[in-house]
Amino acid sequence: MQEVLVLMSERCAYQRLIWAGEEIAQSEGRPLKVIGVKPRRALRENPGAELEKLFVAARSAGAEMTVYYNDDPATVAVEHIRCHGAKRMVADVPSTIRESETIGRIRSECPDLAIDFVDDRGVLSGYPTMLELAKTACAHAW
Repeated sequence: MQEVLVLMSERCAYQRLIWAGEEIAQSEGRPLKVIGVKPRRALRENPGAELEKLFVAARSAGAEMTVYYNDDPATVAVEHIRCHGAKRMVADVPSTIRESETIGRIRSECPDLAIDFVDDRGVLSGYPTMLELAKTACAHAW
């Protein structure tokens, strides 16, 4: 079954993203998966307590949680999306150029992926897939 994926950024408040993902997954009857992509340098740090909180939050939402250590979050996310068949992704509103570039690469390499952004207040806003945008553009061209 196609999953709803929550993509954790380094700076995000994970609970609001997991809650939003859980709401979408339940309304669509899809499984929820949570992935975090941490930079490789994080392996030298001791993020045990932080990761434990994240795993507990994911588990309480009935989600499977995976943490990757890689310096290229876009590549990791794209591979996960392709391998696991995600059709919808929940992410933090990008606040840095790097985060925007990551979302842009995911969007271009997974054009049928719907992306929902959650802002600091927990408000969810949908973003059409690239295919939906193309259909809209074609419809307006005629």
